[in-house]
Amino acid sequence: MRSPRRLLSSSLVGLFVGLIAACSSTPHVAVDAGDVSDASDGLCTNCPAGLTPGVVGRFSSLAALGSSVVVAAYEERFGDLVLVSAQGELGSESKYEIIDGVPMGDAPTHALDGYRGGISSPGDDVGHGTSLATTDDGAPWASYHDSTHAALKYAHRDAQGWAAHTVAQPTTNSQERVGLQTAATYLEGKPIIAYLVTGIELDNGRFVSELRLARAKSAAPTSSDDWQHEMIAQGHMPCDELCAEGKHCFILEDGTACQEATTDCDACADDTACLDGQCLEILESIGAEGSVIAFGTYPRIMVDGASTLVAFHDAVEGGVGLAHATDGQWQWSKLPLTPPYPGAFLSALLDTEGVHLAYQDGQSETLHYALIDKTTLAVINEELVDDGRRVEGKHILGADSALTVDAQGKIHIVYQDQTSAELLYVSRGTEGWEPSVAAEDGAGRVLLGGPRGYGFYNGLATIDGQIHGSTFWVDAAGETPGGLEFFTLP
Repeated sequence: MRSPRRLLSSSLVGLFVGLIAACSSTPHVAVDAGDVSDASDGLCTNCPAGLTPGVVGRFSSLAALGSSVVVAAYEERFGDLVLVSAQGELGSESKYEIIDGVPMGDAPTHALDGYRGGISSPGDDVGHGTSLATTDDGAPWASYHDSTHAALKYAHRDAQGWAAHTVAQPTTNSQERVGLQTAATYLEGKPIIAYLVTGIELDNGRFVSELRLARAKSAAPTSSDDWQHEMIAQGHMPCDELCAEGKHCFILEDGTACQEATTDCDACADDTACLDGQCLEILESIGAEGSVIAFGTYPRIMVDGASTLVAFHDAVEGGVGLAHATDGQWQWSKLPLTPPYPGAFLSALLDTEGVHLAYQDGQSETLHYALIDKTTLAVINEELVDDGRRVEGKHILGADSALTVDAQGKIHIVYQDQTSAELLYVSRGTEGWEPSVAAEDGAGRVLLGGPRGYGFYNGLATIDGQIHGSTFWVDAAGETPGGLEFFTLP
């Protein structure tokens, strides 16, 4: 196991701390209801002006829907999950549609023509770890995390609107978080979801995380009974912030474990405690708020005929895993990639050439690409896409990469420069990566930049040969602290 204090790279810290400082808000903020004496009939005739949504765009997932693109994303004022339809230039006239989060049956306290139909009551905090997909007939659906209940949820839209239900929830203890990250797609006419479960406690005080798959039993599941679950892979995760009261997260030679301190030591130094006659280091916290240090992060699900492949990152040991099912049994292998700590911010795509990967190496904080044989899992090709070298010094980059391949076989990647908070773009054809790496002007790859910080939660989707994308931006000094922006690649 890698040293626990090195598990979170500075790139991860930069991403999450910067994002939270610029754009965080506590969901379910109390809203002044004004005079609601006439709201008992659900019409709210003398209520205040309509509600407005908070910042929308974190945890976003992009998909093509007909001739346009849509994004499922988190709304920060109330903690809702919303669908954003890109309308107007760069989504300037985007339409918001609430997927989940509004409590059912509550009376409106504000004008009905505003956000949430005037219902200001707090609902469940939903929308982290979102993955948006479409059915075979083009209807949108999403998998996502319910933070209120630490559960995995599914929502789909039909002629009556959006309907949501819980797919899986914690079963053994309050430390489990189910569906913290998800990946959704359709297989043989039914939804399937790869999802991460963290905080699973073992008998020896250690914790593991699991990557699981939920398969719907029908094309339109309506409850948790309509899903079957499979364990894809399991690995250790650090115990910081998971120990029960009275226990410490001790750093051991082969990982971490929650144990009660013993009294058979002389005085131990700060940040240490006694365990079986030795003063051992205690792990307090290794992640910025919002980060996930576990085995099985960044799940990416791919369909190959009737089969399923799932790529993921091991954020504890470092590495990219690729899993596939044989006769109903999942097997996975760690890919033999060259960088020392590959897999952060993983993006994956399967086509006839193989499995395409874009990721950040957590040690060098550089962007890499790899092509993997889907059958043998051999590395067909590996390339350093951006080493971050610039005139003013080394840049940290590679966060939130999104990858696609066009009909001509050209590879397109967007990713964040965390140092400059810019959205970068690069493509690879027969002549290599373009624009080529050039320290003088930041490689000429800046797609979006300026006073705002761009490049969070990036996504790409292709419609009629044109590649569209979305990104979340932050602006700590602006009137609006953050939002979504849509773009098309040149």
